[in-house]
Amino acid sequence: MANFKTILKYNAAASYALAVCLLADRMKGEAPLVAAWPRDEPPLTRAERLALQDSLTKLGFSIGAADGMIGAKTRAALRAFQKSRGLAADGFATFDLLARIATEAKAIPENPASNVPAGAM
Repeated sequence: MANFKTILKYNAAASYALAVCLLADRMKGEAPLVAAWPRDEPPLTRAERLALQDSLTKLGFSIGAADGMIGAKTRAALRAFQKSRGLAADGFATFDLLARIATEAKAIPENPASNVPAGAM
């Protein structure tokens, strides 16, 4: 993990850092990957990523300010959600995971106090 973070300082693309780390592992003689890259999983749109972040926050898995970027805090919140639901905690944002999180978030009643306009109380 430390090497991955160091490589990210050189080039902030996670795919680049992953490729370099995987290559280094192969060069050290470590075992090959056990699963294929999820090529059939389309990436979430920005609107879907924002909805995911908002829903995670509503469920109590804070990501900070929603920005539509799947960064370290969003992946950590996803892993925490997945772990709390007995899922594989990989932090990988998929449409199915978004749908599950959004459904759970919608089931939470809105806070009536938050719907009162400022100064109305």
